[in-house]
Amino acid sequence: MKRLRPTISIALAFAMLFAAVLSCNIGKREERANLYSLYYTIEPTSLLESLQRGEAAFTPVSQRPELIPVDQKVTVNWHQADYFYVANALYEGVLGKTLQGWQLSGMGFSLGCSDVQNGFQNGRFGFFSVVADNDQESRLERSINIDPSNNFIHVSETKYSPNLIDLKIIDLTQIKISADQALQIAESNGGEEKRASVKNACGISLLLTLYRTGKLHWRVYYARSDDRTLFFDILIDPYTGEVRFP
Repeated sequence: MKRLRPTISIALAFAMLFAAVLSCNIGKREERANLYSLYYTIEPTSLLESLQRGEAAFTPVSQRPELIPVDQKVTVNWHQADYFYVANALYEGVLGKTLQGWQLSGMGFSLGCSDVQNGFQNGRFGFFSVVADNDQESRLERSINIDPSNNFIHVSETKYSPNLIDLKIIDLTQIKISADQALQIAESNGGEEKRASVKNACGISLLLTLYRTGKLHWRVYYARSDDRTLFFDILIDPYTGEVRFP
C-alpha cells in the first residue's frame, strides 16, 4: 500500500517567519549573495551506520536529484538527534567546515501519518552567523535540507549585507522538549484521533518557530494528503511541554 507523505512546506513556514522579521525594516534593503548551493545523494537505509564506521557516505551531484515515486520511497527510523548527526558529519567531513559557533535559527521535521511509529522522514535546519564586513556587519545563513525519502541532501550558504534582521537564537541547551517529544505530545492531545479519522491519509510537519506573541513554540500541523488542508494544529511550549491551540 502506498504511504502518503507530508504535504506541509517547512521551507514556506521558514520564509513566512523571515518575512515577518523583515517587515520591521521596511525601507531598508539587504544585498544577497549566494555563496554555494550543493546537492549530495545518500543511501538512507545505511547512512548512519556508514558514518559511524567513518566511511564516505555523501556523493556530490551537479543538480537536484529527481524525486522518488511515492511507492518506491523507503522509511527511515530517524529522530531529531540523527538529523543533527548527519548535518554535522556533512559539514565537517565533506565541506571541511564546522557548525560550531553558528547559531541555530530554526528547524523543522516532517513525516507521513503512517510513519508516526518510525520517525521523521525529512529534517531542515537554519543556522546563522553575524560577521564584521569592512565597515558594517553582514549575516551568513546556512540551510540544510536532509531528505532521506528522496535520497538526497541540499546545503546552501547565503550572505546578506548589511545585516538588517535580528534573528532569534535558539539555544538547544535550554530546549527541554525535542521534536520527538513534541510529536508524542501532539499525538496524545488529539493528533492520533484526528489522523485516524482520515485513515492516515495525511502528513505531519513540526516547526520550532516564534508564534504571534514572539514566544518560541513547536507548531505541529496535520494536513490531508488529498487537498493539503490543515485539519489539526497545535502549539507546544519547548520549555515546559504545555499545549495550546492557535
